[in-house]
Amino acid sequence: PQHFEAACQRIASTNDLGYAYVRTGRNLPSILRGELNPLEFLFTGDMMARWYSEVNNRAGCFNRWALYLRTLARKNPAMRILEIGAGTGGSTGHILNALSVDDDDNNPLYLSYDYTDISSAFFERAAERYTRFPRLNFRTLDITNDPEMQGFQLEAYDLVVAANVLHATPDIQATMHHVRKLLRPDGK
Repeated sequence: PQHFEAACQRIASTNDLGYAYVRTGRNLPSILRGELNPLEFLFTGDMMARWYSEVNNRAGCFNRWALYLRTLARKNPAMRILEIGAGTGGSTGHILNALSVDDDDNNPLYLSYDYTDISSAFFERAAERYTRFPRLNFRTLDITNDPEMQGFQLEAYDLVVAANVLHATPDIQATMHHVRKLLRPDGK
């Protein structure tokens, strides 16, 4: 037990990922017994926001992705962007920063950016985090259901981003059909 506790402390203090793993492991029996709501556990406080931030900041692809995003935006400065399942905004910052012209956040390389999630629970914190970026809209979207019935215009988006989210839907074919409905014919 003493060695186990020392290992847990070492792992938890290593980084945000280690902290999340140890904290989740310690609470797993309560979660499995139904005594603790898993979503409330994960998203109370900033543990998951820090976890997603750390995961996304380690991704080597973001520099190349930023170049790709700027190339798309220079071809279409009136680009309309939809982020599905934005949640804690782990990818949002990378996208918004890539689309800022010479660090001028007031003149981004997009016309609109719709930050969506199945619940509005993340919106207040995200609005505070991204307050310097204009033309950012917060809207609820359950991509497992028809987006038109949720007030979204079909074929309206030049770019749809769905980072680490679509795999969690019960019917991936229906989900992808709904995503496609939102994209313009030449959208990405």
